[in-house]
This record gives sequence, C-alpha cells and structure tokens, in this order.
Amino acid sequence: MYSYRPVLEWCWSEELGRYQSYRLECVDETGKCRGWVTDLVCNAEDAKALAARWTTGALSPIHLEDAAQDWLAER
Repeated sequence: MYSYRPVLEWCWSEELGRYQSYRLECVDETGKCRGWVTDLVCNAEDAKALAARWTTGALSPIHLEDAAQDWLAER
C-alpha cells in the first residue's frame, strides 16, 4: 500500500523568480519514498486534497506521472 504526502519546496524560474510550490511524494508502508512529482501544486489545500485522492485511490507510483498530467488537464 502506498500513501502520498505534499512536501513544501522552493522553486525558481526566470519569469517568477523564487516561488513556493509542493511536490507530492509516494511513500510505502515502511516510509521509504518510492517516487515524486515536483512543482505540481502551489496551493497547500490543493496539494493535501490531491495527496488524499491518490492515497484513497491506491495510486501505484508507476502511474504517478500520468496521474499528475491528468490532474493538470482537469485544471
């Protein structure tokens, strides 16, 4: 079983400069990180909701990139 958690990170771009974002990490039952998607969500509440959605849906880390793309397409 995997669970997902949002992790605050600081990113940089030429257009925005330094900005706050969240990566979503996939951890296994031992707490080991099994994958992540960086700079996906800028809002803490959205990051928490997405992490809960992926955890509840039992998303496998092999589908993490596709799930991130799907989430962005919904926006």
